[in-house]
Amino acid sequence: MKLLKFGADENIPWGDINFLTKVEDLTLLPRAHVRNHLLARNENASGQRLEMCQRLQESMTRELKEIKRLQKEKEKRLREIASKEEKGAIYCIGSNHRGQLGLGDLQDRSSFTAIPMTRGLGFQKVFTRNDLVFAITDSHSVYAWGSNGMGPMGLNLEEELRSNFHTPQLVKSLEEENILGIAVGHLHVCAFNDISLYSWGYNPCGWQQEEGADECDRTTRVLPDLITTSTKEKIIDVSSGAMHFCYLTQNGHIWTWGNALHGKLGHQALKNDFVPMPRHLHLPVAIKKISCGLEHTMVSSEFKVYTWGSNDGARLGLGDFEDREVPYEIDALSGLEILDISCGTWHNSCIAKRRPSIEEETNDGISGGWLFTWGSGYYGQLAIQGTNISETPTMVPYFFEKQIPLTKIYCGTYHTAAISVDNKLYTWGSNTCNCLGREIGETDNILFTSKPGLCEVFGNVLVDGIGRGYPQSVAIGDHYTIVCSGPYKSML
Repeated sequence: MKLLKFGADENIPWGDINFLTKVEDLTLLPRAHVRNHLLARNENASGQRLEMCQRLQESMTRELKEIKRLQKEKEKRLREIASKEEKGAIYCIGSNHRGQLGLGDLQDRSSFTAIPMTRGLGFQKVFTRNDLVFAITDSHSVYAWGSNGMGPMGLNLEEELRSNFHTPQLVKSLEEENILGIAVGHLHVCAFNDISLYSWGYNPCGWQQEEGADECDRTTRVLPDLITTSTKEKIIDVSSGAMHFCYLTQNGHIWTWGNALHGKLGHQALKNDFVPMPRHLHLPVAIKKISCGLEHTMVSSEFKVYTWGSNDGARLGLGDFEDREVPYEIDALSGLEILDISCGTWHNSCIAKRRPSIEEETNDGISGGWLFTWGSGYYGQLAIQGTNISETPTMVPYFFEKQIPLTKIYCGTYHTAAISVDNKLYTWGSNTCNCLGREIGETDNILFTSKPGLCEVFGNVLVDGIGRGYPQSVAIGDHYTIVCSGPYKSML
């Protein structure tokens, strides 16, 4: 170790351990310097110079041992965090002005960050709209956070709970209900299990009315309340727009209710502008997927896609801009096998693949499909360069050209995400607050992109020494993204 040369005394960091460990021999220090170091470390500074040097050395040894102990404790805590996080966690990025990232503050995040309390708890699904987020664990526990604590979180109006809105809160009233999924509207929420629907929040359309009531019950529900349904079929999904709902049964039947403006419930010539209870909507085929946009609805069978409601921006994919009060089939997708659908605010997406012929034993050899988009995408949501509006579904070139088949699609208002057959996450659209979770250009002033790109921080990879598994559920908000990741599988 090189012996330090001393200049003016005022430049010496008295008592500093980093400085002192670079001194080759303390006994070569002037007595005045040894004294100053001892005083700075709150040690006895009297006695002979060699005694003082010995005292300084002992003080340094104690501090170095403490530093080593603290480092071991830190490493232990990090190992404990890694052990939990590698069992799965929820990650978030982007805007956080209403606590929607669940991180305990209101600060935006420019990189995907794990929500601490979600580590290792077995979260499976995430849902969001209007800065309110819900998540479900593998044991069917439901957690809520965000919306400044003012949204329909399903919690009692206790000050303590509301003040913790920026961290996940257990929705205790649903703890024994075996909840399978959640749909979040602007000011209302719906949850379901195999046989029941529950809703809560603002109720302007009376969608929690009891069967047979003469008038709609427009009372706001703070806690989840059971919805009366006329079917005994097993419920497998529920979706929500701004102020309307749709649910799907195992037999392929759908029910809609809520605000009927623009015909988004699919029931033509309604007497009122709302339907207070779930009403069956007949379709000629068994439905497998449902998705509600803010003011429109889309459903799909194995080989057909239907849309209805508001057609602003050509979001229905029917080749025009006219609203529809009843379901219309999208002819452009005829003959394709439909794997997944998703409604955004102004645009829609569908994953589909070629329908096998009778002579074929298998299809085109892939388990996923290719992405089709339509509607309005002024922030690149359509993933088609140079295209802002598409009146009919158009195949996205990026995934087909690179032969990256997809399995899941998630449309938000301003950006979109997809999961590929190899469980990788791709994003595109608006990158406000870096919500895409990846670089989209060489300069910071590029705010959106129509070119999909890989989020490299998911997919059984190491990030800062901690393993992250594959994305299994994604929720797209306005300028924020929530990702639920499965367990990390070490390659060792």
